[in-house]
Amino acid sequence: MIPGRFLSALSRCCLALGLGWGASVTNSAHAETQTTGLVELFEMHVGEDVDQMLFSTTFVTGDDRHGATLMVDGGGDVGPRIKEVIGHLLYTLNPQGNQQLLIGIRQDFRDGPDLSHAALGVSVNLGTVLSAEHYLYLSERGNVTGSAEVVGYIKAGPAVTIEPRVSIGWAPSGIRAEDTGAGFTDMAAALRVRRQLGPVFNLYAGVIHERLLGRTRVIASANGDTRNTTRLIIGMGASF
Repeated sequence: MIPGRFLSALSRCCLALGLGWGASVTNSAHAETQTTGLVELFEMHVGEDVDQMLFSTTFVTGDDRHGATLMVDGGGDVGPRIKEVIGHLLYTLNPQGNQQLLIGIRQDFRDGPDLSHAALGVSVNLGTVLSAEHYLYLSERGNVTGSAEVVGYIKAGPAVTIEPRVSIGWAPSGIRAEDTGAGFTDMAAALRVRRQLGPVFNLYAGVIHERLLGRTRVIASANGDTRNTTRLIIGMGASF
């Protein structure tokens, strides 16, 4: 088990890095600090069973070399209560213009144990047509998991973008408390068509297919849980 004080120390380290970065920016006449916000996804998944809501937001402050990133994601069945929220607080290093190294903490806000994680991520942008990222997580109980995502951006008009997205999760060993098997655990493939309404807001629609994989799928089948689903997507986004 990873002691809680380890993650607490990591969070203080990230804060210290952020403060150190802030001081270096203050002392440099050439550094330009920018703060941006992005509501990448705020959507409903509509299918044959219970409809679901999902959101994904990112807030970034920094210059062209260092920064800090806050990500808040969540969702659940449509209703008065959000089932799960996941927060990341990350120090961001930009070794090159199209690459980022992110290190920090992840905190899950949901029922259950083992909710705090150390996080290490790598993000790469290939111009304006493709982005890819991978995150590695170490929980307070020592469980290792990972997730990867690739997003494409295909211009279909002055204000229309076709956005294919594929994500996959994995774990090197099974996690009994999470009903997760070793190997690839789950994947999602989605296609969104996004229309920009102005400098801030956009609307989009599409379809998403999600499925469990490998041993995780076998466990879900034994428990009588859903192993795969396909839903329509209706959503909106914003950047500021």
